[in-house]
Amino acid sequence: MPTLNFARLTVLIAFAAYCVGLPELAGGDWPMHRQNEHRNRVTGERLKFPMRPVWRYIPAQPPRPAWPPPPRLLNRMDFDYAPQPVAAAGIVCFASSADDTIRALDLQTGKPKWHYITGGPVRLAPQIYQGKVYAAADDGFAYCLNAATGKVIWKFRAAPAAEQFIGNRRMISRWPLRNGILVLDDVAYCVAGMWPAEGIYVYALEANTGKIIWLNDTSGVLNRGANGRWRPHDPHSNEFSMVGLTPQGALMASRDTLIVPLANNAPAAFERKTGRLLRFSPRSCGSASQMIDKDICYTPMEFRTGLWMFGVRVKDRGLRGKCVSLGVDKLPQFSPLAVRLPFEQHDDGKVSVIIHAEKLYARKAYGLALADQTLLIGEDGVVRAVEAKTAKELWRARVTGEAREIAVADGRIIVATSRGEITCFAPTAGPARQVGPDRRAGPQAHSAAEPLAPARATGTAAKVLSRIKQAGMARGFALVLGDPDGRLSLAIAQHTQLHVLNVLADAGAVKSLREQLLRTTAFYGSRIHVQAIANKKWQLPFAQYFANAIVVNGKVRGLSGEELCRVLRPCGGILILAGVPRAQGEVLVKQMQRTGEQLRVLKAQSGIGPCLIRGPLAGARDWNANVSGDKRVKWPLRPLWFGGPDPKLVMNVGIGSHSPVAANGRYFVTGQDCLTAVDAYNGTLLWSRPIPSATPNTRVFRGLHYLISDGIKSDT
Repeated sequence: MPTLNFARLTVLIAFAAYCVGLPELAGGDWPMHRQNEHRNRVTGERLKFPMRPVWRYIPAQPPRPAWPPPPRLLNRMDFDYAPQPVAAAGIVCFASSADDTIRALDLQTGKPKWHYITGGPVRLAPQIYQGKVYAAADDGFAYCLNAATGKVIWKFRAAPAAEQFIGNRRMISRWPLRNGILVLDDVAYCVAGMWPAEGIYVYALEANTGKIIWLNDTSGVLNRGANGRWRPHDPHSNEFSMVGLTPQGALMASRDTLIVPLANNAPAAFERKTGRLLRFSPRSCGSASQMIDKDICYTPMEFRTGLWMFGVRVKDRGLRGKCVSLGVDKLPQFSPLAVRLPFEQHDDGKVSVIIHAEKLYARKAYGLALADQTLLIGEDGVVRAVEAKTAKELWRARVTGEAREIAVADGRIIVATSRGEITCFAPTAGPARQVGPDRRAGPQAHSAAEPLAPARATGTAAKVLSRIKQAGMARGFALVLGDPDGRLSLAIAQHTQLHVLNVLADAGAVKSLREQLLRTTAFYGSRIHVQAIANKKWQLPFAQYFANAIVVNGKVRGLSGEELCRVLRPCGGILILAGVPRAQGEVLVKQMQRTGEQLRVLKAQSGIGPCLIRGPLAGARDWNANVSGDKRVKWPLRPLWFGGPDPKLVMNVGIGSHSPVAANGRYFVTGQDCLTAVDAYNGTLLWSRPIPSATPNTRVFRGLHYLISDGIKSDT
């Protein structure tokens, strides 16, 4: 038997140990977001060119990203601007931030295999692992589905309670799962929550059962101790110098460390075996485009000179770690800041970066992927393939929208764009097959023969719409109770700008109505959201004051007036009792009046019951009045909503900003050249009007216009 000398054996052992620390590069699958747990978008698969589109999926609704792009800086929070397809087990799987649905298509033909509707937007990619599909949603749940059928294997509520509030224009859990899910070595990791004061919950679950292995719910809020180091917050202490984790972005992992991205902050590190917090740097920059290479976690950071990549060694302990940087000399000379007036203009492009085996690949592009020695580049309307070493172009193809996500599986290239379209390219001939509903067909039926409701509202729906419009509550959120067939909800969505929340008592009816709306309209999720109530007493899980309009359609057992008053918006919110029996209507009105709030009762009309208009909160004060006399503010405070107006409508801090002024249920924001009104109770944009530039750094002197910005003066 041949023998190995000691030197060769040492080399082989060292090489094997090195390979264990690397993500799998063998071709064939793209099972998770950006291929592997390092999120570096690298696969060892070799591709053959030229390629042609073999199928194309066109959605009924384009993506609805959580965060709009900033007006002047590169967007570091663009994790859900396009679907994020993953491919394994013969399927392509992806999710939607618009209609809350996880879908699976046949990899070869694009034929739909199954879909599953969750309770909220799914903003990050699912993962395929050992015949199962794992996903996490804004509804506070982690899901495990059968990859062949889409049936639920287990469903785990990572949120500590069923409470909901409005986040990024949707009703979601107070503890959304904005880091997706990561499955490694039969363990599924997920994080619930994104606001430290509400609590952050980091989980390790058994991948087969969903049972908890460990939970870290004490590291979401941190205090700075006497030695200057951050440590987990002690709820019994009197220290208030707190910061906290703000999880958003796809989870990453090394051999023994779980990396939790924290939106614009540097990521936190947890021990994979125990969940112990290892590192947290509260005042460093972060991004949704982080990656790990050779045990270093890299984060893009923007400076005046361009884009830098900063890395922290994953193995470093302590709350900060040591910093490793790749400067602008190794990255494209790209900056979103103009050359002549560097703080006044914006370049709408994007830099994408791959770091693999200590080698950096960077392009001014929306997406990148490295397949063996081929670099795939996603641009606006185009996807290209070039040789990684020479940049020689090998192939290009047209797509619709910004090619933001690129996956490689089974010799194919799968491209997802900002329009929500997914195209599969393969080295075959023939026309592409189109699958999925046609997004351009409009808001009515796509695959069913008839829409749910006629275009013109009649009967009860017409009277309800008339009441809503007369009250001036046609924008914002509507809560509809007792509408199992969805006709009234659809009419409100079609004829107003209200986002309709249809709540039913029966879980089976909820599933049926979701499927019906998804099949027959382009409204589900983005305009109509169907939820089940979990208790017979109709204790609504929603934050107070969110509903501009509440419609009770028919008899709803167990409903209380106090609960309706709790969620009805002050300063004009309207409650409509449509078809409610007279006796129940009188009880509801009396219960609401007993709350002591200001309520104005409108008499019933033919075919529709009485309506109530809610006045201002008793004891509250507007900002333009005596604020110190406000009797409603009590600690602790909790958020009602988040995700306000587009950053383009807000004054930039660098050139001066003004505090919003609140009055009559609205607050008013001054931008540099606009004035915007926002619903103070749910964050809905009510209107925006152009105004002359309001920047305090603009001066006119002796006929010259001076622009003063960040120390640079220009007379124009």
